[in-house]
Amino acid sequence: MEKEPTEWDRECLAWHEAGHAVVSLAMPEREPIERISIEPGDEAFGFMRVSQRPHHNDTFVSLSSTLAVMMAGTISERLFLGRVTTGAADDLANARAIARDMVLRFGMGPRLGLTCPAIASEAISEHLLRAVEADEERLLRVAEHAAKTALRRNAPLVRGLSQALLARNTLTSGELGDLMRQPRGTLAHGRDNARPSRRGSAAPRQAPRR
Repeated sequence: MEKEPTEWDRECLAWHEAGHAVVSLAMPEREPIERISIEPGDEAFGFMRVSQRPHHNDTFVSLSSTLAVMMAGTISERLFLGRVTTGAADDLANARAIARDMVLRFGMGPRLGLTCPAIASEAISEHLLRAVEADEERLLRVAEHAAKTALRRNAPLVRGLSQALLARNTLTSGELGDLMRQPRGTLAHGRDNARPSRRGSAAPRQAPRR
């Protein structure tokens, strides 16, 4: 039987999911948010669900935005609570998997670009593996910076959203829209100068979305 979340758990979840949501709203080429929740359920404690529109390709920008959104929960905890929980383990693992696909499969590495062969990792030489890992780190660092920028610029909105989640447990897209129309809901976009100069071409949609 699942243990019920404590008030501290709920507060962490509220800031975590608010971070995901605000960064998702601030980043380019993101799907609309359908629901945010901190209620226990089939999707574990807390989730953000976005619309799944039928299209077949992701771009460098959309995948980079997805990386920022995936990292935003733990960054929100660190910025606003001063500590980090283990709740972001899956988010961070998925972000690293997407970054590796961007480098190895889609030719989107900032340094390697299209020269990186799309082959199984066990066939990669040690030298190339180090280069792949360095490109992954660059993509993740840029995404981390973008998420931090969006969260800092939108701190009142993150706070308002976390408080609304604590009060209601779940917010629909309509309720999120109402919150956005309040004075503290004005959104500042988060990318600033964080994007690498290289933009990859469209690639097959493989990445899970938060």
